[in-house]
This record gives sequence, structure tokens and C-alpha cells, in this order.
Amino acid sequence: MNRILYVVRPVAGGMAEHIRSLIQGLDTKWEIVLAGPPQLKIEGKTITYLPLKISASLNPWADWPAVYQLRRYLQEKKFDLIHAHGAKAGLISRLAAMGSKTPVLITAHNLILAGSVKGWKGMVYKVLERVLAGRTTAYIAVSRAIARELEQLGARREQIHIIYNGIDTSFFSRFPFTPSQARAALGISQEAKIIGSVARFAPQKGLNYFVEMAELMAREREDLLFLLVGDGPLKPQLEEQVKISGLSKRFVFTGHVEDIRPYLRAIDVFVLPSLSEGMGISLLEAAAAGLPMVATNAGGIPEVITDGREGWLVPVADSRALAAKVGWVLDNLNLAQQIALAAKQKIETQFSLAGMIKATESVYQKIISEGKRN
Repeated sequence: MNRILYVVRPVAGGMAEHIRSLIQGLDTKWEIVLAGPPQLKIEGKTITYLPLKISASLNPWADWPAVYQLRRYLQEKKFDLIHAHGAKAGLISRLAAMGSKTPVLITAHNLILAGSVKGWKGMVYKVLERVLAGRTTAYIAVSRAIARELEQLGARREQIHIIYNGIDTSFFSRFPFTPSQARAALGISQEAKIIGSVARFAPQKGLNYFVEMAELMAREREDLLFLLVGDGPLKPQLEEQVKISGLSKRFVFTGHVEDIRPYLRAIDVFVLPSLSEGMGISLLEAAAAGLPMVATNAGGIPEVITDGREGWLVPVADSRALAAKVGWVLDNLNLAQQIALAAKQKIETQFSLAGMIKATESVYQKIISEGKRN
């Protein structure tokens, strides 16, 4: 049995779901120890937890206690591999592993330089990544867009494995309710056309542009209802933006929900207005649910949607373009449903959970085998 140490910062949304699904699906030959926030629980899997306090923001100076704790743990316990998830966990893991022979694999989930890390933090991050690239055994990029950024940060092309996020597509086919039944269960109007999004309420998700889009569309149509599924730090600001726009009666904020399928079944058009996106899991879920999709062309999104083939793409930070395209989709729902079917078929063949797990296990085996030979 091979022992793998997962290192994870405080996470929510798609990244948390990715980690849970991956660990739950791994073969039993992999013994997993999870170092990270205690609230990240993995159901249906026996694993060891190591509470590790990592700050949520990218601040290397604040995380030296975590580096020290992890270093001591690596000295006490033997691992065949460290698998760090995200930029912050990657930095801490490589610093802690210095002087040891334990290989380090990093999964890059998000675009960092094109996302939230700007100014002096971006400069520090660039320097650290270039210095630590030589201490990195391999990277997993969840999109080609992320792979390109990793190369810009000093990673060698042969170090990078592109493994798309995967979801259990059958999970979205097993939901027993029709759209009408889902709306009735949720108390949502049967007559309204519902425009919805599922996302963490964070700056990079661009949900303020969703609200601006709604304001533009509401001037032209009275049959629209707007649905935002999720939670996050920007929720109060978004609710205030909706209130100022006079759309409070036409918006539904669900908060965090465990099962998003009823909401997806109720939606007519799914919108993802991200400013930066590594590979949006909510987009994969919407496609698996058979929804027409309109999204920005940010990051890895065009690897899921080819404009006009699996959905429609618009420029980043352009609420007018979003409004125009979503309005067109509503006026052409028969064609949109055909496009949605093509997206569903693509997700089932190229973004399956089983395929993601198998590819990840292959990377594990390759790294460990090469380490034993060396």
C-alpha cells in the first residue's frame, strides 16, 4: 500500500468537491492522510486527518507555522507522495519537503496570475514559483489554460499532466423530478423563464455582471426570474446590488445547498459570468443536466464550450453581451436544447469522474515508480 499525504487549504465550491470526489473514488491501494482544515470531511472513506491551519489568502509569511508543522510530520511519518491542491498548499508543501526525498505533486485548480493575485503578491508568487519549480516533481493542470500559466511560472512542459475535472454524470440523470415538479417543490413560478447560475460568491466569478445582465433583461421582459445558487463573501454586496436595481422580487438567493439538482432542473438557461476560471465544475454539472449554457470565454471555459457547438461564449466583464446572448437563447430554445444535448454528450465522454480518477492514479504510479528506480 502506498501512502499519500494530501495538503489542502480552506476550500469551498468546486475545488472542495473535486478533492472529495477524487479521494472517495481512489483505489484502496492508496492510503490517504489529509492535512488541512478539519471541516473538509470525506464520507465513505477511511482516512487519517492531520489538522493543519493554513490561511485562506496568499501570504507566505503567515504560513510558516504550517510549514514547520508539516515538516515535523514528514520527519515522523514516511510518505510515498505529497499531493498538494492549489497554489497555497503547493507553496507550503514544497517548503516543508525541502531536504527530504518525498516527491511533491501539485494540482493547479485555478488561474492565479489572471485571477485574484495582483500587485506585490503576484510578484512574490512568481518569484517563489520559479524558485520552487525545481522542487516540484510534477503538476496536474485541470485545463490547458492552467498548463500554459504553469509554463509561464517556470514549470517544464514534461512536468505537467493535463487532467480535466471530472464529475459523476449519471448523478444528474438519476434525479426523478421533471422541471415542472422541481419548480413546484421549490415554490418557483411555472410560467417564468429562469436564468440561473451556480457559483461561489467570490470576485473572480463575476456575479455582479450577472446582476447587471438581469437589470438589462428585466427592462425588456416581464417573464424572467433570476436564480443564484451558492454562498460566499460577496453575498451581501450582491443582495444590495439587486436591491438597488429594484429586482428583489425577481431574484432568488438560495444560499448553500447540498443537492443542486432540483435547481438545475428548474433553470431554463445557465449562465457562468466568470472573470477568471480554471475549469468550472458548475459548468460541467449544468451540461450534464442538459441545460443550455452561456458563459464568458475566461480561462478553461472554452475547453468545455466551443461557441455555438456546446453553448455560447461572450467576452469577460460584458453584461450587455450576456444579456443579448441569453435573450437570443430564450427566443431559440428548440435550437438551444439541441446544442445542450451536444454539451451533455461531450461531458459524458471527456469529463467523467472515472476518467479523472484513473488518470490521476496513473500519475501517482508513474511518480512513485520513478522515485523507487532513482
